[in-house]
Amino acid sequence: MATKQESLTEATPGRVADMAPVVGIGGVLSSEGQWPFYAPLLYTPNSPLKSRERFIHILNGARSGDFAEIYGDAEERFLKIHDRLEQRVVVFGQSFGGLVTTKLGVDHPDKISAAICLAGAQEGVEKMTIAGRVLKHVVGNEAGAADLMRQSEIMCGHIGSIASRWSPHTSLHLISPTVDPLLPCPQGLGLALPEGQKVHKKFIAPLGVPRVILERFFGMPEDADPLYGIPVEHVGIGISPTVRSYSRQVRRNALLSMPPPSVDVATPTPIADYDELPLAA
Repeated sequence: MATKQESLTEATPGRVADMAPVVGIGGVLSSEGQWPFYAPLLYTPNSPLKSRERFIHILNGARSGDFAEIYGDAEERFLKIHDRLEQRVVVFGQSFGGLVTTKLGVDHPDKISAAICLAGAQEGVEKMTIAGRVLKHVVGNEAGAADLMRQSEIMCGHIGSIASRWSPHTSLHLISPTVDPLLPCPQGLGLALPEGQKVHKKFIAPLGVPRVILERFFGMPEDADPLYGIPVEHVGIGISPTVRSYSRQVRRNALLSMPPPSVDVATPTPIADYDELPLAA
C-alpha cells in the first residue's frame, strides 16, 4: 500500500519543469494520513523531502482551544521543514490551513516566496455557518472557537497585520471554489495588502460562463479573475486540475524570481505578474 501511495508523488517525466519547493497545510480536520490527497500539489522534482514530509496537518491529532497553540505547533513543523529545504518555499493552505498560511507569511517573509490559499479561512470564519459549528466541535472550546471568528479581536488583528506588514517579496494568491457550504463564497477573497501591492484573487468558474454572470449569480468579486475549469467545492478544490496547474505556474515563477542565497530578501526582486502568464499542464 505504501508503494502505491508513494507513486502519487511522481510526475510524468518531461512534463514538469523545476519549481520552487512547496509546503502544504491541511484544514482543521486534516490528518497525517491525508497527504496523498494533496500529493499532486506537493510534488517537487529533486527534493530531499517526500511529499508526505512536506504536508502539515492541523491539531497534530489532538484538540486545542487556543489559536496560539495550534499555530505554534504548525509553525514549529514548518520551520523544521524549511531548515531541511534550505531555501524560500511556496506554501499552500486549504480551509483553516489558509489562515495558518497567511500567518506564516506575515511572520516569516524571508522563508516564503508565495502563499496560496485554497478555499481558505484566512479572514477567520463567519458565525452561524457549518464551518463555525464544526470548528467549535473540533477545537472543543467555545472561547477558543470564538477567537477564530472573523469579528474577533485576534482575527481583526491578523487581517490588519496582512494589510500593513505583508512583504512585497511574497506573492499572495487567494483561490475560491465555485460553491462552498462550509465557508460561503467568496469567503477569503477580501484581504488587502499594503499600498502598491496586489492580491491575486481567483475564482474557479465553470467553462464558458461570462464574467457578468459570475459576479451577479456566483458572487465573484469585481477584483477577482476567473480560473475556468470544472466547478469545485470546499474539499474538491484540493484536487482540481485547474488549481494544480495554477499552483505549478506560481511555483515556477517563484523560483525564477527567487534571489540568490547571498542576496538579502529585503533587496528588491521582481515578482512575476501571475495574471498574465499562461497556465501550464
